[in-house]
Amino acid sequence: MLKISVLLFVGFVCMMNINAQIFIWDADDLNDIRNDLNGDYILMANIDLDLHPYNQGEGWLPIGNENNRFTGSLDGNGFTISDLFINRPYNNYTGLFGATSNATLENIELLNINVIGNYYTGGLVGESIQSTVILNCLIEGEITGQAYTGLLAGGLSSSQTTGCLAYGSVTGASSTGGLLGRWIKSVISGSTFTGTITGNSNTGGLIGYNNYTNVNECFVTGILNGSNFSGLLIGYNTNSPINESHTSGEITGNVYTGGLIGENFASSIANSSSEITLTSNFMSGGLIGKSSNSDIILCHSIGTMNISSTFAGGLVGATYSDKKMNSIAFSYADVLVNSVSHHAGGLVGVNSNTNIYACYALGNVSGDNDVGGLIGSNHFSSDIRNSYARGSVTGNTCVGGLIGFNSVDGLLFYCFSTGEVTANSDYGGLVGYQFTGYSGTSTGCYWDIETSGVTHSLEGQGRTTEQMTYPYDLNTFINWDFEDIWGEDIIYLANDGYPYLLWSFIYPKPYIAENPQPESGSVDVPVTLEELSWSYYGHPEHIDPLGFRVYLNTTGVFDDEDYFVWVPFFTGITDYSSQEILPALEYNTTYYWKVVPTTNVPEVIRVDYTHRSDVRNDGSDFLLLGDAENCPVWNFTTEADLSIDDQFLQSDSISLKVYPNPFNQRATIKLALSKNVMENRFCLAIYNIKGQRVRSFTDRLSAKEDNLVWNGTNDENFPVSSGIYFLVLRMGTEIISEKLILLK
Repeated sequence: MLKISVLLFVGFVCMMNINAQIFIWDADDLNDIRNDLNGDYILMANIDLDLHPYNQGEGWLPIGNENNRFTGSLDGNGFTISDLFINRPYNNYTGLFGATSNATLENIELLNINVIGNYYTGGLVGESIQSTVILNCLIEGEITGQAYTGLLAGGLSSSQTTGCLAYGSVTGASSTGGLLGRWIKSVISGSTFTGTITGNSNTGGLIGYNNYTNVNECFVTGILNGSNFSGLLIGYNTNSPINESHTSGEITGNVYTGGLIGENFASSIANSSSEITLTSNFMSGGLIGKSSNSDIILCHSIGTMNISSTFAGGLVGATYSDKKMNSIAFSYADVLVNSVSHHAGGLVGVNSNTNIYACYALGNVSGDNDVGGLIGSNHFSSDIRNSYARGSVTGNTCVGGLIGFNSVDGLLFYCFSTGEVTANSDYGGLVGYQFTGYSGTSTGCYWDIETSGVTHSLEGQGRTTEQMTYPYDLNTFINWDFEDIWGEDIIYLANDGYPYLLWSFIYPKPYIAENPQPESGSVDVPVTLEELSWSYYGHPEHIDPLGFRVYLNTTGVFDDEDYFVWVPFFTGITDYSSQEILPALEYNTTYYWKVVPTTNVPEVIRVDYTHRSDVRNDGSDFLLLGDAENCPVWNFTTEADLSIDDQFLQSDSISLKVYPNPFNQRATIKLALSKNVMENRFCLAIYNIKGQRVRSFTDRLSAKEDNLVWNGTNDENFPVSSGIYFLVLRMGTEIISEKLILLK
C-alpha cells in the first residue's frame, strides 16, 4: 500500500512530501497509482517489475483506460522502472499507463520492457490526449501492437513531447512509429529513436502518422521495414512542418517511401537530411517519397536507392502543387539512383508545378524512360533556376544530363550539367526530350560536351570542359550572378572548377602565418630594413593559400591602403618574405604588420608600394572569402636617430660633465655656469636610445655650480637596463647633451 506521512518518527518512519507529492518506493506503490488517478507521484527508488504478479500471465495491468484516464503526474526523479512485461494482444490502450489526459509524465526511465498489445500500444502510455506533457523520458525494449504502436506511446493528440529517447524494436500494423504511432495537433522536439521498426501502412522511425504537429530537432538511426507510406522519420506527414531533423539507416518499403518521410502533404520541410540505403517499388525519394503543396528548403539526402517501379528521385520521388507556389530550394542530393522504370532523377523523379531553385544533384542515375541528372520529367509550369547536375545518366529514351523529359512551360534558367549521358533514343547533353514545337525555353544553360559524350541537346549550349571550368570562357555562363548566387571555383576545390552555389560550400580557409621577422616586440630595428619575413606550416584542418597579403602601418588597425605586397605561395616552401618591398621607415617609430594567407587572387599583383592598386574595395572590413581568420598582428620599433648630438647647440655659458662614465651604480652630473649667466630655470632629462625619456630633473640653480646624482632608475624609481643614454640640458634657447653608458 502507499506510504503517506509527514516525516513523523514514531517507532517507524513514514514519509509524505509537504507539497503533497506521493512517494513511490516499490512495485506495489507503483501499482497502487490506479487507485488515485489524479495524484502527483514521484519515484524514490529504482523499481523492478520482474516479480510476481507483474511478470506472470498477462503481466502488468495498464494504469487507466479509455473511459477512466490517468490525469495526475509522475516524476521519475532519476530512478528507473525495469522489466515491464505486458502480454495483452487483444487489449487496447496498453502500456505502463493505458490512457492519460492532462497528465504530466517526466524524467521516467523504462528499461528492458516487453509489451504486446492491440490498438494504442506504447511502452510508457497507450494513448495521451488533452494537453498531456511528456518530458525527458527514456524507453528501452521491445513492443508489438496492431494500429497505433510506438515505443514511447501508441497515440498522442493535443499534447507535448520534449527530450525523449527510445531504443529497441517496434512491430505494428497501421501507424507504427519508433517513438510514437500516431501524433495529432501536438508538438515534439529534441527526441530520438534508435533501433528497428516493422509495420504495414504509415510506418515511421519516429512517428507513423503525423497530423498538425510541429517536429523540431528530432533524430532517427535505424532499420525500417514498411509497406505503404514508409519514412525513416515519419511515414505519413500532413500539415506538420519539420525542421532540423535527421535520419540515418536502411529503409525498405513498397509505395511512397522516403529516407525522411514517406508522403508529405502541405508541410514545409527545412534544414533536414537523410543518409540512407533505400529499397522500394513505387514513388520513392532519398528524402521524401511524394511531396505535395510543400516547400523543401535547405535539405539534403545521401545514399543509395534501388527502385523496381516508377518515380524515383535522389531527394524527392514526385512533387505536386495545386498552384505554382511551392519550391525546392537550396537543397541537394548525393544519391545513387538505380531504377528499372520511368521517371528517375538525381534530385526529383517527376516534378509538377514546383519550382526548383539553387539545387544540385551529384549521384549517378539509371532508369528506363524519362531519366535526368537533376529531374526525370518536368511538368506544368515548373521553373528550374540556378541548378546543376554532375552525375552520369543512363536510360533507354528521353534521357538528359539535366532533365530527361521537359513538358510545356518548363523553363530553365542558368543551369548546367556535366555527367555522361547514355541512351538509345531521344537524348541530349542537357535535355533529352521536349514537346514538339516547344523550344527556346532555356536561358544561360550549358552542358559539357566532353564529359557528357554528347554534342547535341534540345536546350542549352554545349561547351568544352576547358570553357566551363575556371577560368571560365567569356562566352560561357553569360549573365550569371557570380556575386550572390554562384561562386568561381578558382582552386578546383568546391566543384572541380565548375561554378558552385555559394550557399552550398564555404572554402576552407588557410591557416595563419607564424615566426615573424623581426620578432614581434623587437626594438632598435634599423630603418634600413628591406623586408619582412615569416613562416607558413599549414594545418590539417585548413587549406593551403594561393598567396599572402602583407599589411603595414603605425596604428595596428588595418584597411586596404595598408596592404602593400602580394607574395605567392609554393607547395613545400615554408619560409617567405616581402621580397625587399617595404615602404621607407622612420626613426623611433612603432610599426604594426600582419600577413594574411588567402585563396583570393589579387586583381593586380603589386610590386610597387607607391603605385599600388586595391585588390578589392567593397566597403568590407577586408576579411575576404578565403582569407585566414584571426591573423596575428605583430609590431617592431625602429632605432633612434643616433645623430642626436647634432640637434643641440654647444654653449659657452653652460658646461655639463658626467663622471664616472661609463658608470655602474651612480653617476654624478656636474653643471657649471659662466660668471655672466644669471640664475635661471633649467630642464635636465635622460633619454634612452629609442628617444624615450626615462628620467627628469627640474630645479632652480642656487649657485654657480650644482651637482646632481643619477642612480640608474626611471621616474617611477625602477632600475633601467644597461645601455647607452643621453643627458640633455635645456635652458632658455640653449641645449647641450652628453652621452652616458650604464654598465651592470
